[in-house]
Amino acid sequence: MKALFTSIYFLLISYLSVAMPAKTVAYTISPLKKGSYDAFLIEMTMKGNATGKTRLSLPFEIGLYRPQDHIKVIDVVNGQKHHLMAEDSSSYQIEHKPNAILTVKYIVENALKDSLPTLNEVYAQMLTNKYFYVLGSSFWIVPEDSSAAKYSISLKWQGFPSTWTYLSSHSGNGSTQTFQASLGDFYDAVYMGGDFVFIKN
Repeated sequence: MKALFTSIYFLLISYLSVAMPAKTVAYTISPLKKGSYDAFLIEMTMKGNATGKTRLSLPFEIGLYRPQDHIKVIDVVNGQKHHLMAEDSSSYQIEHKPNAILTVKYIVENALKDSLPTLNEVYAQMLTNKYFYVLGSSFWIVPEDSSAAKYSISLKWQGFPSTWTYLSSHSGNGSTQTFQASLGDFYDAVYMGGDFVFIKN
């Protein structure tokens, strides 16, 4: 009987560790305007590690399109020091008080004008006064975690026109979205917003 209860206990722990996200990451996304839509301002909030050092992963590619050329970290709230681990690297380290709540503020510049992207530009973010289109792999700064662990992720799109609708591979319609996904799935998704019209058959 004791062995049975022990087996049930470990099965329950295993189930909860898979079914319940252990970490939460929240993003607030706004447009930056200088006469036109020029960039996104993003704030990413998460809990820092107990060690006082937290590693993040920034979009980084070696190829025709380099997302790192369009991203700039401008501030880390509650971060004591923060820097890239190497010049040609996606790894970004923040030093902070143990378990501090960190808010990383960064800018993603508009990479395309209001036109259809070429084959070499399909990974580049587009922001216009009518809509935006981005791929997660060129847009999000995320915790450095190569596992398939599920995260609770929330997105808040604010400052865009009130008539806009928001869509992604994970959710849609509302300006505030919450879903569970691995960081890999979060990165591989498409995110769109604009004055769209939906037609139901």
